[in-house]
Amino acid sequence: MLNLKTRSIAGTFAIAATMITVAAATPLRAETPSARVAYGDLDLGTQAGVGALNSRIRRAADRVCSDGSRNYIEEASCRSHAVASANSQVAVARTDVQLASR
Repeated sequence: MLNLKTRSIAGTFAIAATMITVAAATPLRAETPSARVAYGDLDLGTQAGVGALNSRIRRAADRVCSDGSRNYIEEASCRSHAVASANSQVAVARTDVQLASR
């Protein structure tokens, strides 16, 4: 059970870490395109919250990778790399929330 102090700490981490960046894998470009994915309104301690964040990440990866400069295979690879990169950031964010709730 979370007490008031624990909820306050968890809330602080949730507010401090409200964005995850989805970066597209584009080795030939000087600048890597990216999109910020907000998740401050989600509870990453629940499956529903994580599922909603995963949906947002996939939509952001689709937007970033489907810019018309890639063929189908390159777009699929870009989306895969972008989602993997974002998922590693999600893992860190979830760990921070779990540590804050202790």
